[in-house]
Amino acid sequence: PDDWGYRYVTSRDSGGPVFAWRDISGVGQHLEMLDDDNEGPFLLGFPIQFYGEAYNSIFVCSNGWLSFNSRSHQFHHCQIPSVREPNCLLAPFWTDLDPSNAGSVFVYQDSSEFGASWVAVPHHRGVSPFTFQAILLGDGSFLFQYLSMEDSVYVDSSSVGIENCEGDIGLPFSFNGTPEGAIEDSLAVRFYTVTHDVNPIIIHSPLTKEFTSVPRNPTVSIKNYGSVTESPTVTCVIMDSLTHAPVYTDTVLVSDLGARDTALVVFPEWIPEEGIFLVQFIVTLGSNDDTSLDTLEKYVHVSKHADMAHDDGTPEGWYMVSGSPLTTMAVAVRFQPPYAPFHVVRGKILVSNTLPFEEVHLSPDDGQGRPDLDHSYGVVHWVSADSETSWVLADFDEAVSIGEEIWLTAIWPKAALGPFVGEDMTPPIDSCSYYTVLPPFWFQRTTGDWMMRLEIDDEVGIEERTVKEKRHAPILSCNPNPFTSTVTITGAFGANPPPSIQVDDVAGRMVMAFPHSSCSSSRVSVLWDGTDVHGKPLRAGTYFVNLSSENGQATEKLILLK
Repeated sequence: PDDWGYRYVTSRDSGGPVFAWRDISGVGQHLEMLDDDNEGPFLLGFPIQFYGEAYNSIFVCSNGWLSFNSRSHQFHHCQIPSVREPNCLLAPFWTDLDPSNAGSVFVYQDSSEFGASWVAVPHHRGVSPFTFQAILLGDGSFLFQYLSMEDSVYVDSSSVGIENCEGDIGLPFSFNGTPEGAIEDSLAVRFYTVTHDVNPIIIHSPLTKEFTSVPRNPTVSIKNYGSVTESPTVTCVIMDSLTHAPVYTDTVLVSDLGARDTALVVFPEWIPEEGIFLVQFIVTLGSNDDTSLDTLEKYVHVSKHADMAHDDGTPEGWYMVSGSPLTTMAVAVRFQPPYAPFHVVRGKILVSNTLPFEEVHLSPDDGQGRPDLDHSYGVVHWVSADSETSWVLADFDEAVSIGEEIWLTAIWPKAALGPFVGEDMTPPIDSCSYYTVLPPFWFQRTTGDWMMRLEIDDEVGIEERTVKEKRHAPILSCNPNPFTSTVTITGAFGANPPPSIQVDDVAGRMVMAFPHSSCSSSRVSVLWDGTDVHGKPLRAGTYFVNLSSENGQATEKLILLK
């Protein structure tokens, strides 16, 4: 669902609407529409609720959309949601249509339905016509139906979905052919809300990789997508990924969660042992209208090779960098190592684009709660991300013998305009993030945590690391890469037990996981079709395939094209 609770179901889905074309050409009003025209307002015949507001009339645009308040004739479609006009939007097929060239547009209303149909209307630059309609129902739901969508070129140059009046909340169904084959003949799509529905939405803790014996409080955000106040119970179950034997179970009652409100649910400590675990958060309601998203889960690899992190993997904001030829900006995060001695593999910084940092420092504390940049363990110069909204990886390969606090500091060049650094602003805020104008006077950041991490392990001897790398280093490959429909992910991991393989997005969120199973081979291969754990197609973009085995990890960047 979107942030208001709207969701959709199609005639392709079990329990979805049945395609039943409403022919209103004989009973409805024929609109003599010009190219890029907007007619109305038309009375609905009944009041309808849309994103919390009541409406009695609507405007109809020649370019395949309706709005409760917009007189625009915008033909340039955009991705939903967008603050640009039109808003208060129902877009069954928003593209540059021209009913003045051919075809007709009809509207019809009675006491329980309002319909608008575009019949045999071509694209402004096309020849083959489109026939589709939008039906507004008295129960507050909306039905988009597609009778004939013949123009194979321009059917994928469109935007379909709904959007609120501010343009900041919306539910897209398709945009420019993504997901592939979304629009087809004899398709019905119903948009609707429900009364009772609370879902887990973000797992904040544990992270994908955790340290052995370091206590963690399982933490999840839940959201009430229904229209009434609820008091759900939330259960956290952590189980061995191979045997599915539970190692942790607890339940928390959340009282009086208001409609469309969110809550942060924090569970008692879990002290993880080494292994690979499946973590599930399950929401239970006394009355529940939609159980499809009541469970949220992720796989967690517990070892002495993991990320020290204060962020939860979800950026809620970006730190805006600005500078002049006279100033140099820097940000830093302070970490407390879970054990010592330890080996720092690399530093990680989530950034908005591919502009570089001039320096990234791994430093001890100066004894006054600041990074000692004059005595850094290691410095990496002029490092950047490979793509937008991804991690800068600063490789250190430094052994640290003491267990005192350690700092990761990123320094921009003078007059830098980027990259912006991701900021996690979801409680609990650890207040271990700082910023400064060099020469340094460090300011503590209390509204969020920079998305900066240190990847460490316990391989503190050079000989030990070299021998282990030669004998057991996991190897990961993805073919083809980039891919459009399916990709074969192959891992060679050197020894049993077999590994887990999961796919993360650029923010570090797990989108797909492939549980390991008992096998005698030291290789594993899986076929992935670009869908998430719920079977829904993912957007085109950059993803990271992570293989975690007893003997180490391997990561491969993977590009999904549409």
